[in-house]
Amino acid sequence: MNKETIEIHIDKALRSEAQAVCERLGMDLSTVIRLFLKELVAQKKMPLQPKADMFESAANMQHLKSLHDDYVAGRNIVLRDLIDEPKSGVHERTLGDAFRESSKEVADIELKIHREGAS
Repeated sequence: MNKETIEIHIDKALRSEAQAVCERLGMDLSTVIRLFLKELVAQKKMPLQPKADMFESAANMQHLKSLHDDYVAGRNIVLRDLIDEPKSGVHERTLGDAFRESSKEVADIELKIHREGAS
């Protein structure tokens, strides 16, 4: 059997974590990669299906919670008109301006977001 060497570049932390998992499985990293490639060829498709939705990753959930907390506290919020924008560019207004201009509309939106966040 002719053997080839494959060189891949990966993050050092990823390699360490992968090696630790392989050791718990009683294999080395080369064996796991070889098994992956054999399955790829046999199935003619990716043998693995991602289990986690990137949207639901811990980092993204923390980011969304931070955005929600900022919104509830009235921090870091700028509303931009996307339709019928003035020719001079994007019109920015603060949350306070939005409340003064259309307090009921904004309050309804805030209530909807709050209800969706609670469920």
